Amino acid sequence: MNTITRRAAAALRSLRASESSTASELGRDERLQDLERRVEHLEAALEGLQDAVYRQDVVHDTQIADLRKRTATRQERSS
Repeated sequence: MNTITRRAAAALRSLRASESSTASELGRDERLQDLERRVEHLEAALEGLQDAVYRQDVVHDTQIADLRKRTATRQERSS
């Protein structure tokens, strides 16, 4: 009788261990998917930021070119 109890206990421990392993693998998969979504979100935000910085740089370049033109025109008039 003691042997049957030991076998049953061992089988139960084995079953619980495999369930825990499967559950932890599922948990890891869910965490990995969550991290992938978060990284994708961060990549999109970074791309948006890069686009905004580029657009602002173009605007500043245009403004600087306009100011140089005005300055050159004024200097020519005063000469």
